[in-house]
Amino acid sequence: MQWALSNLLAAADRDIHEAHIIRLNSKAWNDFTAALNEPMGLRLNELLERDPIWT
Repeated sequence: MQWALSNLLAAADRDIHEAHIIRLNSKAWNDFTAALNEPMGLRLNELLERDPIWT
């Protein structure tokens, strides 16, 4: 039983770690960083100006 629990915990740790990492190839990375240098669009500005419902 100890072996099963150990392996389940290791698999869960791996799944959690993988769920929080996004891997980008060179083109996707370049597109992403280029987008960061662009001005925000109207819809994004409108979203950021809203008061969140949880405050």
